[in-house]
Amino acid sequence: MKKIICLILSFAIIACFCSCKSNTEDDYSSSVVIYQEEIIGGDDVSNENSQTQNNDVTTQTGSSKQPASPNSNPTNSNGSAQSSTSASEDEGIFEFNNAQVLSQIKTNGRCSAVSNGIELDFVGSAIEFNADCTAVDVHIDAVSDVYFSIYVDGKLTQERVVISSGSNALTLARNLSAGVHNFKLVRETEAGTGRKVVVTKIQLGGGNSSLSSKPQNKSILIEFLGDSLSSGYGNLTTGNNNAGDAKYQNGLKAYPYLVADKLGADYRIVSRSGIGLKYGHESLPTFPEFYAAENYFESSSIKYSSSNSADVNVVIVNLGTNDYDKGYEASAYEQYYADLINNIGYSKNAKIVLMAGGGWEKRYNASFEGAKAKLNALGYSNVYTYTSECYTSGGASHPSADEHTKIADSLVNFLKQNSIA
Repeated sequence: MKKIICLILSFAIIACFCSCKSNTEDDYSSSVVIYQEEIIGGDDVSNENSQTQNNDVTTQTGSSKQPASPNSNPTNSNGSAQSSTSASEDEGIFEFNNAQVLSQIKTNGRCSAVSNGIELDFVGSAIEFNADCTAVDVHIDAVSDVYFSIYVDGKLTQERVVISSGSNALTLARNLSAGVHNFKLVRETEAGTGRKVVVTKIQLGGGNSSLSSKPQNKSILIEFLGDSLSSGYGNLTTGNNNAGDAKYQNGLKAYPYLVADKLGADYRIVSRSGIGLKYGHESLPTFPEFYAAENYFESSSIKYSSSNSADVNVVIVNLGTNDYDKGYEASAYEQYYADLINNIGYSKNAKIVLMAGGGWEKRYNASFEGAKAKLNALGYSNVYTYTSECYTSGGASHPSADEHTKIADSLVNFLKQNSIA
């Protein structure tokens, strides 16, 4: 009889354990498990598969299960209630149409504030925040496939994460240790693909499920103005195999993002494949028109207002490749470059770098000395010229990801040697 009773008790314990485990998994299921601290252990994630096109991680669209419910009344160590800026504190939800929530979110790259959140339509555009939690979801609306990278506590935890058309619930992390963590979501795909990508809210689980202080700005802000060479066009492929497809490019492996990362700088990358300073590909605006609009392809009449160009410390301009076969005249381009910088409204103390090369064309640097003189006359005394080696082993004769690294290393050395950044 004792044996039978023990056997019955054993079965009951096992059943109870399985039930608890199942409930826990349900609480934490979502679109993609990007980062689990207990598994990864805080080590840097290897990038050795960054150029493989078959390892994409796809998010689920539509409804998804939510993170584990946080305490509805989080407390400090002394037992007093702890305040939170959550729009719905009981659920740990922070809506991005709430001004108080947005005050604790840092943006990087060129982002736009829209009615329902933050629009990430340019390569490198990003949100970053600190939160006391053990699990995080981000909710994103999109109209087409766009790729993102995820960083947790300063470490790349996943790249090539696909946000699909529709409403997406993207998991940034699960099972983190207790305490405050830093999270960053960065767009890999360039502005020519996948517009109207809007982050609408974040949802926190575990810990106090509260936002912490806004991440601090870096001491340097660099703005990059460019075309496909600055966007990472075709850097994950070779030949002409659909080099413009989002799956064959990663702007975070292009030289602008790499330069900012190597220098520990904040950045904005304002670039678009095919665009020219004056004469881009057919149906594209001129670069000044493109820059002046908040998002030209949604509305050319809504002017750029989401950030202040006067705050930029360093400007790197790499434009001219798409203009060259459409009536290049060095004397005219001297004025185009000068007008571009002056009309954007950068501070006269900003350091301006006129850059040529990187891809297959660098003859437009014949305009640089004249442009430098014109900018000096306008009050810009810190103007530099830089010519990169040309690389063409990526898609459609653009630089590959490895070649972008070479461009970035050379440009960083130039910036440091000239005390530009």
